[in-house]
Amino acid sequence: MKATRVFGLWKAIAFLTAVIFFSFSFSGCCPDNNEPVLKPTVEVFSVMDATSTTATLSAYIIPRGEVRASFEYGVVRVDSTMGTIVDQGVFQGYEKTILTYRAENLEPNTKYWYRVRAINAANGQFAVSEYFFTTRPLDLAVVKIFPAEGITMDQATLKGVLVPIQDNTTALFKYKAVSDESWQSVELGNFNGNDSIFLEKTISVVSNEKYDYCLVATNAAGETSDTTSFQAYGVADVDGNLYHMVEINDQMWLKENFKGTHYANGDPIPNVTDLVTWGTLTTGAYCYYDNDPKNGNVYGALYNWYVGTDPRRLIPGWHTPTGSEFEALKYFLGGTSGAYYAGPKLMDNSGLYWKNISRKPGNESGFTAIPGGWLLKKRETDNFSFEYIGEVAIFWASSCFYGMPESAGIDRSCVFETTSLGEKKQGGLSLRLVR
Repeated sequence: MKATRVFGLWKAIAFLTAVIFFSFSFSGCCPDNNEPVLKPTVEVFSVMDATSTTATLSAYIIPRGEVRASFEYGVVRVDSTMGTIVDQGVFQGYEKTILTYRAENLEPNTKYWYRVRAINAANGQFAVSEYFFTTRPLDLAVVKIFPAEGITMDQATLKGVLVPIQDNTTALFKYKAVSDESWQSVELGNFNGNDSIFLEKTISVVSNEKYDYCLVATNAAGETSDTTSFQAYGVADVDGNLYHMVEINDQMWLKENFKGTHYANGDPIPNVTDLVTWGTLTTGAYCYYDNDPKNGNVYGALYNWYVGTDPRRLIPGWHTPTGSEFEALKYFLGGTSGAYYAGPKLMDNSGLYWKNISRKPGNESGFTAIPGGWLLKKRETDNFSFEYIGEVAIFWASSCFYGMPESAGIDRSCVFETTSLGEKKQGGLSLRLVR
């Protein structure tokens, strides 16, 4: 009886084992080839090259059977489930496949969702991967203003460069005298593309006026601009050299050292380059520092005292300052300690000319003194020599102190002082005129 029960138990175990085996063998198998059905794998990549209107969507899939894949994308909104569907075709196998699609005509500065979907048509198994990206804002045009060129007493040429970026970009120059409130505009046209376009326009200006001007570009992204300024020249000498003017203490001064080679009536000022001859002169003459005309282009010429006091004058209505006028300038800018405080207020502060100086120039007066050096007789050798370009700015005065010619200058200590040069009317100094 006991053996019969054991035998029956083993029969039951065998039956259950067979059921489990056959259930495992047939459940989850493909009906055609008895292979197991696996879910496809998909994953999207982040968008790295989104522009304002385009983006490259990319992803990979591992089909694990025959699947159909598609990209879907749309704007993130409340109803963001609906979007554009782009079929990518049918894929098979177990290898990783990269998919890409260039989405175009997107909205600028907008957040989008996008996903890749793979569906096994035989059994409905599918996989989805989703990501988000934001398109860039529309790009503004690029503009760069250049310093005005061809500046005279009555005209100037405005210059700049434009990169439109967007089609139908409009551009114009705007300008106004600093003393005015309203701007004037010069339209330059409509422009397209991503190439640099150089623009220029010549305008009429008022003598000695300071101007602000800008290049303005407008496209679908908005407006952008770049601004600079310039000053029209105020007066010219008979040679055509142009000078700016600056008003200080109710007097008008030249802002540049005099450069002329003729008197106001057209008579030439002799150019004397032999330093022995120079030291014997009792009439007007000029030279350039180191006898190099390139120095004259920057610092002006060096003149003996006779040029600045010649009755033929240098510019009609202008004269070489007296020692008293230099003194008045000094105390107006520096107060009772005029020599010490006036110097930096008179000195050019561009950083291009002065060297080895003890204080930082501010040029608050606008006088813009630059260090053209001098031509003076050296005590050690009794010969005339060029010295101190870049370190001394010294100007003739028309007056004399007890028969000795006066001058005014600034040295490396940044002190502005009026002094006498003894009997050295033959010295070569810079000239600044006043009216």
